[in-house]
Amino acid sequence: MSNWVNVTSAFSEDRRHFKHTYLEICELLDKIIECSLFSSQDGPWEIYVNFGQMYGVSYAEADQAEARRKQMMAEIEEEHRKNGDPSPEFINTFVRKYDLSIDNALFDSDDLIDQLLDMFK
Repeated sequence: MSNWVNVTSAFSEDRRHFKHTYLEICELLDKIIECSLFSSQDGPWEIYVNFGQMYGVSYAEADQAEARRKQMMAEIEEEHRKNGDPSPEFINTFVRKYDLSIDNALFDSDDLIDQLLDMFK
């Protein structure tokens, strides 16, 4: 059984600044599941998840973001251990519970994702 691995240090300080946010932490489970936290000075913090066919951003106030991210990670980990990939039921429940959305601003640049993937070549 794998644990979440903090890969934040793989990003240069300059690369951690993304749009109007700052990458606080990026953790991977089994090198394929991601949960990252982006802080913001002018809005809610962003929790990005990528788990199989499910990906998106959940928003939280700064004082609630880390606890929310940890809760999301625990649920993702449990589902991963039970089923490997997320089941349709899990996706539906998770998306509703955390108001997960696809934030187009996050995907304006493939550089962030490419850098993450390059770590495992």
